[in-house]
This record gives sequence, C-alpha cells and structure tokens, in this order.
Amino acid sequence: MMRALLRIVVIALALAACATWQPPPGVGDTALRDRMLTETARDVSVGAVLLDAQTSEAMFGTGIAKADVQPVWLEVENRTSQPLWLLRTGTDPAYFSPLEVAWSMHRALSSRYNARVDDHVSRLAFPNPILPGATNTGVIFTNPQRGTVLINLDLFGEKTLVSFSLIRWRDAQGVEISSPVAFQYPRPDTTEYADIVAFRNAYIGTAVTEIATLRGELGGRNQG
Repeated sequence: MMRALLRIVVIALALAACATWQPPPGVGDTALRDRMLTETARDVSVGAVLLDAQTSEAMFGTGIAKADVQPVWLEVENRTSQPLWLLRTGTDPAYFSPLEVAWSMHRALSSRYNARVDDHVSRLAFPNPILPGATNTGVIFTNPQRGTVLINLDLFGEKTLVSFSLIRWRDAQGVEISSPVAFQYPRPDTTEYADIVAFRNAYIGTAVTEIATLRGELGGRNQG
C-alpha cells in the first residue's frame, strides 16, 4: 500500500515538473492608459495605475495573489537631453524585485516552469534607464495599501532630480472610490552660477541686503 502511494506521489511530482507554464492573456497599454493618472514637470511626463486583482491576474497569472504585493504600472516619457533612472526605493523603500514576486509563483521541482515565470515577470517590470526622447513602461511591485495611496516617483539624472506625488483613494477591497489627483512640489527659486566668483558676489550682495533690512527693522523698533 505504501509503495503504491509512493509511486503515485512520484508520478504526480514528475508530471508537475514537466508542466509548461502558459502566459496569461495580458493587458494592453491602451487599456491601462485609460485609467492612468498623469503629471508633467521639467520635460518629464509620468503616469501610474494601481493594478487591481483582476488586472494583475490577467498580466501575471493566478499565482500573483500569493505574492501579496501591489503592482503599479508606470509610464515615463523623458523629453530631456539626458538619461533618467527611476528610484524604486523612492516609491517604496521595501519594494519587491521582480524575481521575489516570481519566486512566490514557483512550483516545486519544476525548473523549466519556474524559469518561464521568472522571464515573464521580469519582462513586465519597469526598465531603467529612460533614455532621452524615450518612453518606458512597466510594473514596480510595492506593499499593499488601503485608503489614501501615495505614489511617489523620483527620477534622477546628472545633477537632476524630478519628483512627483500621485494620490489615489481606495476602499477596504482595494477598489478606487474617487478620482485621482496629482500633487507637484513647487520648484524652489534657484540660480546657477558658472564660477565661484559670481557665486561669492551674489552671496555678499544678499548678505548686505539682509543686514540693511535687519538694521532698518531694529531702527524702527528703537524709535517706537
């Protein structure tokens, strides 16, 4: 009896190992763009979609639920003259890599199956860098959130950092319950100086102005 049961288990494992992973139907970029929240600043445009359970399954397969992650589909258009990189830790310091997510979808003793899962999830992940004039799309994997969901996107290049904050509201089931909004941090007024002499002269001029203003304020108080 035990020998027969062991034989059945061995056969079942062998069949599982030989099983071929079939890619899910997928979701077109056009359908995702229809739900996308967008924002533009400094010649960079970004868009983000929080993927619900149904869309995630259509893109990655039924096993994606085991990963317990929030996939976020992104589109970044770079109209600057330099390459940009997406800082995934800026969106979620504890984000999940594509292979971490794929690992949760693996089957025991199924190397070929698991390799195809790895390739599929990695292919759908957001790629860096975003070259000048290019538009990159893909998914990053964050921790699930409910209620107000803040999507921070930080893109950096040489002496450049472009940041966006996109906000969505979701209910306890993860369904969006109101229109998304975008928040853009105001860009500070800055002046770039070509050499140290110009910077020093500007600094001295600012200091002299501030001292004169302070003296005027103190003089007014003394007269009062």
